[in-house]
Amino acid sequence: MLERMEDASERFDEYMKSNPDWWADVLHSLLHLQHSSVPRGEVTYKPLNNWTQYFADRCNALPLGRFPAKHVQQKLLSEALTRPLTIFMALQSFGLLERMRVLGDAGQDVPLILHILGCEMESDYALPIFAELTHLLPWARLHILLCGPNCTVQPEPTICYRNLHITTRSCLYHDLVRNNTTSDMHKDATPMGVDAMGWMRKQPHCVVAFNMGYSSSWLNTVQFLVDNRTPTIITGIDKAEMDFTLKAIEEDLNRALNLCFAGANPFGSQVRMPNCMPKSVPGVGPVESEMIAEWIASNAFWAGFMGALDKTVV
Repeated sequence: MLERMEDASERFDEYMKSNPDWWADVLHSLLHLQHSSVPRGEVTYKPLNNWTQYFADRCNALPLGRFPAKHVQQKLLSEALTRPLTIFMALQSFGLLERMRVLGDAGQDVPLILHILGCEMESDYALPIFAELTHLLPWARLHILLCGPNCTVQPEPTICYRNLHITTRSCLYHDLVRNNTTSDMHKDATPMGVDAMGWMRKQPHCVVAFNMGYSSSWLNTVQFLVDNRTPTIITGIDKAEMDFTLKAIEEDLNRALNLCFAGANPFGSQVRMPNCMPKSVPGVGPVESEMIAEWIASNAFWAGFMGALDKTVV
């Protein structure tokens, strides 16, 4: 068993060294996934718990392309798919999917609004990354807002694909919501493409900040989400960062978050990278060695909260 694991690791390392453009191979595989998605209108909901289950259900028949082995392909796919799978798991953990499935089974229209904050590369590859949600949630009308000061706004700011609507905005989230009226956020959503940007003024079902890297610049946004009791997911590259983020948010708010779940993200990226964190962080000071993880991974840890508790942080 150990020999097989070492051999798999070596093959992965060899591929990465000889293929600096590995992301192009990932995009090619994502394109194949798009073409094998469940048709729109087929109402399905199958709970997912981990990568092993997902890959067995979804990727066994996927062509290898230039990947040398299935485990190499799946490991690198996880670097892209960690985002839609984390969203799916979050909706599942908040109990939203089961309620929406009931509506779908009853023949009702099911809009699902997601706001993704602090976007960078997500906006560059929005459709290849998030198209997998059309397979995971074929019965929902998906509206995704990608927002952040470093978010790339595409020539066509709104992308439509099947039951998926993606809009990009290059700004801070709290500035965006402050400039949009919220009086109609609880009105029924109109069909995709009919109300233009009207859906952006509606209460999101879930807000996500991938690899948040919390600082004081996030405070106004977090305050808004907490005050509105919006189901919110934040992720981090290791446990230390996640613990620091939760503690810093509660200290800045002077309120304890109403945590729904926290810990290792079952759909964190399987691509581990060496941690190059310095021994001393500007504005923080020396970092204890035991707090520095040897390896980090995208979305490795997560936490979900909805509002805050009445008690203040001691």
